[in-house]
Amino acid sequence: MVNGLVLVELKSVETITPLFKKTVTNYLKLIPLRLGFLINFNEIHLKHGIVRVTNGLEGKNFFTHANKPLEVDFGKPLLSSRPSRDIRT
Repeated sequence: MVNGLVLVELKSVETITPLFKKTVTNYLKLIPLRLGFLINFNEIHLKHGIVRVTNGLEGKNFFTHANKPLEVDFGKPLLSSRPSRDIRT
């Protein structure tokens, strides 16, 4: 994620399949974000490996609004996978 505005998914595969695009679309819906790029480094020219994926942005200018970046506190997990580590004596 870049500045809480754009999701970037990096790949190095033979071809970009619809499954990769759907995965990025699902990430955009879950995070939630409106714009993502799927970048395939296995291309002769990198510009041919960049795919723009949107979540409700078709025909809209994304950067005209001053969006507040998504704030996530990674130091404090929402759900602990190991409660025994959270207990401090």
